[in-house]
Amino acid sequence: MCLLTGIGLQQIARLNAHLTERYYSRGLYPYIVRALSSVNRRVAFSLGEVLLLLALGCVAACLAWYARQFYRQRAAWRSLLASLGRRVVWTGSVGLILFMLLFGLNYQRPSLAETLGYGRGETREEELELVGRHIVAEINQSYREAHAGRSNSQSTLNRKQLVAAIEEAYRQQTTLADVNPEGYGPPKPAYFSRILTRLGITGIYLPFSGEPNFNAEQPAFDLPFTIAHEMAHQRGYAREDEANFAAFLVCISSAQPFVRYSGYLNALDVLGALWRICPGCSREIFNGLEDGPRADLKARSAFWSRYQGRTSLLGRRINNVYLKANRVKSGVKNYDDVVSLIVGYYRLRPVTVNSL
Repeated sequence: MCLLTGIGLQQIARLNAHLTERYYSRGLYPYIVRALSSVNRRVAFSLGEVLLLLALGCVAACLAWYARQFYRQRAAWRSLLASLGRRVVWTGSVGLILFMLLFGLNYQRPSLAETLGYGRGETREEELELVGRHIVAEINQSYREAHAGRSNSQSTLNRKQLVAAIEEAYRQQTTLADVNPEGYGPPKPAYFSRILTRLGITGIYLPFSGEPNFNAEQPAFDLPFTIAHEMAHQRGYAREDEANFAAFLVCISSAQPFVRYSGYLNALDVLGALWRICPGCSREIFNGLEDGPRADLKARSAFWSRYQGRTSLLGRRINNVYLKANRVKSGVKNYDDVVSLIVGYYRLRPVTVNSL
């Protein structure tokens, strides 16, 4: 019954997307997050990781108890197996309902492209080329501003200042009108960042504690974008392309050039989309990157390539299953769908890119 209730909630929300937006995503959900934030902001560590460890401990204890019972009551293995199955289904069903109520229904709200009036049509080659040139120019400019007088790629901001800069950028954001309210708990570095690194994960939003957690091991120039991405999830943008787009908007509107640099650098997916249409054009625009950003891209590639293997593949597959279970049809490819949102954003800004 609980399992059917969880699935039913998802289906009802999907069939009534605009009501989900009005009464859940913009109505109930912000109160849920603020309630959770009133608790998680009191501690510096991730409560979500603690809850996860407790859950794993309970699972291990339960399995150990059943293993002992199987050993002591071998003749009753059928009833014990049925009992274990019922507990698994019941626990999973309750977890599903809680997930839906605490966050999961946000996957069923109308698409951000629809809400902003961007549309979902095919992006044209000339659009991708113009936006790509703009992004490369902004990468170079923000890099020079962020690294003036320094020879390395580290930010002069400490982590507290970095988070404060991103929160301020969220408050100043006007395109996404529902991301500015106060009362959200701060993003936190994951204690188990090394596990996230091996899984190929840069950050994770933990809905049961309302916390955006980020992988503290990743290159410093990617941290602002990752933090802003997980904060977007916290604010109800569940789909990965929309969280990426929110992170892009927030970062490029920051007063801190290092944060802007991170936002523009992570928008280079535009050139990846252009490559599939016109490899020569994409290569020519990419060649406009200056030495500093090129060095950072090489450093990022070198960092993640050290952890490529079965574990990172497992992380990708788990994420893919998770997204598809939440009716994101493209799965992990949804991250790349941010390109159409970025192009849609610049279509409405002829002063910035005046030929779109």
